Amino acid sequence: LLGAATVRELSALKSHVELETGERGITYVDTARAALGQTGANFVYALSLFCSLGASAAYLAFGSATLNSMLPLHYQSRFLALMLAALVLPVTWVEDLSFMVRLAQGGTFAVLLGYTVTLYSGLLQFISRAPVVESLTSVPLASSSGFTFGSGIGPIAFLFCPHFLIFPIMTASRSSRRSGGFAGLAFAAFVIAAAINVVFGAAGCLWFGRDVSSIVMNDIVGGGFTVVAAKTLLCVNLLCTYPLVFAAARDIVERSLGFQSDSGERLNTTASSDVAALPGSSSVQARRIVRVVLVLITAAIAQQKDFGSIVSLVGAFAQSLMAFVLPPIMALRLLRPRMSRTRRLANLVTIPLGASIVLVGTAAALASVLG
Repeated sequence: LLGAATVRELSALKSHVELETGERGITYVDTARAALGQTGANFVYALSLFCSLGASAAYLAFGSATLNSMLPLHYQSRFLALMLAALVLPVTWVEDLSFMVRLAQGGTFAVLLGYTVTLYSGLLQFISRAPVVESLTSVPLASSSGFTFGSGIGPIAFLFCPHFLIFPIMTASRSSRRSGGFAGLAFAAFVIAAAINVVFGAAGCLWFGRDVSSIVMNDIVGGGFTVVAAKTLLCVNLLCTYPLVFAAARDIVERSLGFQSDSGERLNTTASSDVAALPGSSSVQARRIVRVVLVLITAAIAQQKDFGSIVSLVGAFAQSLMAFVLPPIMALRLLRPRMSRTRRLANLVTIPLGASIVLVGTAAALASVLG
């Protein structure tokens, strides 16, 4: 609900800045520049890069760990992450990702299949651990510490706070043409997704117990056809999504370097307008080299021992900052005169609440990574 509320503020900010500047399709960085100056824009620029590369690395880590659980001979997950990076690298060179978008949209089936297989298998395991009373007492929530709750902030933010990607989505969405249209649609999507995941999380917590791994499907005993099919489809879905999330970091870096598109048109440099264009920046080879470097960075991040550690750090720090802290600050800077007292108070409360979420979640994520 908090994430949906800040999407509403970002939507209002986008409309306001576009009206003031006369430009369409502005970015989160442009909005930060209007509200917080160049320093704020640079900060959002860095956070967006961290989010994009971190999320891409998490996809590689998930795919490598899941593939490793299906292979007859267990390879090092780190080696598989490099193989997956090599597999998706050529796709990152493609400018038109519309085909990948369609494939990623079809991934909803893979997610639903994964949910169904996990819940069914978990129920069977739960029943086999009779008596039921003993299984109920093992539910992690019954004895969770503050650290346990703090460590849950990152994964939740990773799933429910894609605010660093929200601006191009708002630009492309037809609902944005109506006042409050996109915010209403986003609120409905947040509520439905939250309800589904609360049920799934509660059932998983009950049926798998406290020792569940960060990739719950890898805890399913046995490897029947449906389990293997679900894991395979999820891996394919994430590999199709990787280029889309990676494109955010790619565009940020290439705009900073003043690269040109394949058509010879210079990419918009508003993300960092004070960076001079590099000589020969129109070279396709130069852009491919940059993309190779960025893919290698995601592969290096994916070498973390645990998929959950990457998700937790990216979600708790960067995504939470861009979802819970920056939107109310920017809204109060630019829209305060037009706000009702209730809306102003809501933003003032959101700032310390969001900062607390970031601090607690980041501390728990760092403890997990370093521990």
